[in-house]
Amino acid sequence: MTHQPRARWIALAMIAAAVGGAQAQDVSGGGFYPFRGSARTIGLAGAFTALSDDTAGLQFNPAGIAQVQTRMGSYSQKVNGSGENYLNIAYIEPIKPGKFGGGLNYLRASDGTGRVDKSYQFTYGQFVMEGLAVGVNLRYHTVTAGAVKDEQFGFDFGALYQSPKNPDWAFGFAVLDINEPSFTGLGLSKRVFTVGTVYRPDTKTALSLDWYDIGGVARRGQVRFGAERQLTQNIALRAGVAEDTFGVGVSLTYKYFTIDYGFQRNDAGPDLNLLSVIANF
Repeated sequence: MTHQPRARWIALAMIAAAVGGAQAQDVSGGGFYPFRGSARTIGLAGAFTALSDDTAGLQFNPAGIAQVQTRMGSYSQKVNGSGENYLNIAYIEPIKPGKFGGGLNYLRASDGTGRVDKSYQFTYGQFVMEGLAVGVNLRYHTVTAGAVKDEQFGFDFGALYQSPKNPDWAFGFAVLDINEPSFTGLGLSKRVFTVGTVYRPDTKTALSLDWYDIGGVARRGQVRFGAERQLTQNIALRAGVAEDTFGVGVSLTYKYFTIDYGFQRNDAGPDLNLLSVIANF
């Protein structure tokens, strides 16, 4: 995947100092929702806040649509069993300076208890000054668990900024589930504050670092690190580590299509295997 100079932005990370008490809570019985990701992101162990340059970025940082140069569609599917299922379909209309873009995202996740989560999301992004893009998500989320059914709206905000004087570095900031949607009898999704950075020492390498869920995960959040290398025009490899997991992945590209495979270790349950197909047009 290629990137123009405007594909890397810096976020206003200093806002993070005000959010030390925020905490995330998984509301699903099987731990799948609010899972966000694709084969590429799990290969990077979720270090994607500032690297959000494809359809998975709609879930990590909505401002990431500023980094997409062409129309993009994707399909992601969990490929191993264990009674859980996850699929995601997404589309991005790219933006240009002074113009808006947007994205559509559909997610369906189910666990071994019979719970089914579905979300329908619209993403809007806009350049607000040179090098700075912001984005917001509006998400309609339904939950069915036996006789219990509920529906709520959720909101996310993200920012990406890249200084024209130092294009090798970028920083991202995102607030997920700003309104903390609550589901009757099923719990709520608390706000998640995340900051991240990505460094590109050359055009074929990206090193990403996230501080995810600031104030949560034992009051200190979770540090995630990922590395991605474009070996040839058609093959890319990636790997990532986090406090309690690691991931690896590979991409195969042919003309306008990319197939991603990602593996993530999960000590609390079955390991995760995802397959994603991305089309640029």
